[in-house]
Amino acid sequence: MDSESDDLYDKNPELVQRLSERGATLVILNLPIGSEFGVDMKQWEIGERFRGVKMIPVGVHFIYFSNALNGSVAPRTGFFHNFIERETVVYEWNPRDEMLEEIRDPEQVERFVADRRNLDRHLGPYPYETYRHWLSLTEKLTAAVVQRVQPEDGYIYSVQQLIPQKYPPEKPAAGAEDQGLPDMKEEPKSALRLTPIPIRRHPEGATAAQITQYGMDGSYVLRVMLDSVGTENLLGKIDYRLLRELQFAFIVFLCGQRFEGFECWKKLVRVICSAGAAMAASQLETFYLNFISILHFQLKEVPKDFFLDIVSRENFLTDTLSTFFRNVQDSAPEGGALRRRAERFQSHLTRYFKWDFDQEAEEDLPQIVEVE
Repeated sequence: MDSESDDLYDKNPELVQRLSERGATLVILNLPIGSEFGVDMKQWEIGERFRGVKMIPVGVHFIYFSNALNGSVAPRTGFFHNFIERETVVYEWNPRDEMLEEIRDPEQVERFVADRRNLDRHLGPYPYETYRHWLSLTEKLTAAVVQRVQPEDGYIYSVQQLIPQKYPPEKPAAGAEDQGLPDMKEEPKSALRLTPIPIRRHPEGATAAQITQYGMDGSYVLRVMLDSVGTENLLGKIDYRLLRELQFAFIVFLCGQRFEGFECWKKLVRVICSAGAAMAASQLETFYLNFISILHFQLKEVPKDFFLDIVSRENFLTDTLSTFFRNVQDSAPEGGALRRRAERFQSHLTRYFKWDFDQEAEEDLPQIVEVE
């Protein structure tokens, strides 16, 4: 599919043999010529011989496409799939619905497996030169988490899917009545199902002073979310599902081109960075060490001015990370692993992005609750 992949495989025959014997195969049928098709961090414009991708490493991958349409391409649509060893997965283009749909009939799939020798020359090799890159962004992402938080219909749409409300609408949308437009809502089956961020930032029955404190510190919100999704014990280490959602949201934005993923990612980063009291808890040290590692690789994917608000010229991430680094200094144990890693991370960001973390964001200044 491109010379870079070919060169890598030519220089590593052992890799070719291993992936040929154990890798998975994705068969794509009848996708219009000229469509864009991608796997993980690589995309191509397909030609008439294209029938899919072979030698796919085991694990979670993101497949996406933009079908050719009247000389242009449609908005991107994608889906996650957890490939297992030697698996063959077949998708076929449905021209009526303009969608790739999985063929689940075992007999039909088996025919492609049996005809692998003829099919092979139409399959491009997985772009293994991007695989380490992909793993750095999805290290904690598992099939179980993807299944829990992805849309019910299994597809990631870059453009929001809307359906009309009941007719006639009980309460027309602002401006809709004058234009003769129906009141619209998001198609429930296409909605992301990430853990919601609690609206109330303090426990029930909190005093005015406590409400002020909780307004300045997001630890209560973070703990509610952590309790909601729970943890897993993998190889003797605590693994937090919330960090997996952080990686999921970023991939939905980066590869799926769905802006909602970016907004969810921003909100979750803000909660984690604002939870100063939580950083003092030894049981959450691993959580924050992993958070820094995840953020480090994610920030490599964006331009240096990406987080700059065009209108206000304010940088969301500079403000949020300034809060994070102050909280680490104020709350994390002195000389501990979290403080050391945060200091190195701050130095790296200052050198690479030229960000100033000494400015205190206006929204982080103390908020006073007045009681009559």
